[in-house]
Amino acid sequence: MTEVVDHDATIADLRRRIAAVNPRGTREAVQLPPAHPQRSARLPPPDATAAPAPTRSGLALPEHLRPAFPRAGLPRGSTVELTGARGPAVSIVAAVTAAGGHVAVVDTPTFGLLAAHEQGADLSHVAVIGNAGNDPIAVLSVLADGMDVIVWTPGATVFTPSIERGLAARLRTKETTLITLGAGLRRPDYRLDAQIIDYHGITEGSGLLSAVDTVLTSSGRTLRPTRTGIRLERVHRTVHASLLPDDVRQRPATDIRTGI
Repeated sequence: MTEVVDHDATIADLRRRIAAVNPRGTREAVQLPPAHPQRSARLPPPDATAAPAPTRSGLALPEHLRPAFPRAGLPRGSTVELTGARGPAVSIVAAVTAAGGHVAVVDTPTFGLLAAHEQGADLSHVAVIGNAGNDPIAVLSVLADGMDVIVWTPGATVFTPSIERGLAARLRTKETTLITLGAGLRRPDYRLDAQIIDYHGITEGSGLLSAVDTVLTSSGRTLRPTRTGIRLERVHRTVHASLLPDDVRQRPATDIRTGI
């Protein structure tokens, strides 16, 4: 028999429990999705057809990120460390929410929600916790009860081996995937490094950014290191992704401030 989950009740319960963990400034820090959100009239509805449905063992991933996880995709309950550009995290949020999943973005006030929307995200399925307070691990543990993915910036948070093992065990049990932006975990299941190698549409002092080329290096305990070249190109108000040819992946990273 399939279990029916009342997400409105789950979100209300998460709100109460996060408030108990982090009572100071909770109203300002926590933005959980409303029960019946209204889409902005100025933005087109996201195209969810580009996002594959999740499987029992793996999360929904956009087509351009599948080569980074060539075997079984990104397993539920895994831990992922992402360094460099945040584009892959934005794409994962878009794919997971477009497929009906729920995501929490924690301690990351500059996360690209508009960019996620342009890739098809359903922002009514995104909870934003701007400040997890002095005990972010407790907040993550609470969120694991109701979220498919948690995106978190650890900052200066220090993990002891026992705390990391406990958090990892809870994430596995709840089948919630944690993506950290920047180093933090001692032994994540997967490590991703995204380096921008080229920009398109801009010249010295003028132009409009139309596309970004990124090389994503993925590795993990059961994953052989893989390099994937990705181009994200904006067309009207949506973003389209494509894979780069092998020779382009070898280019060095580009500094947007200098163009080299």
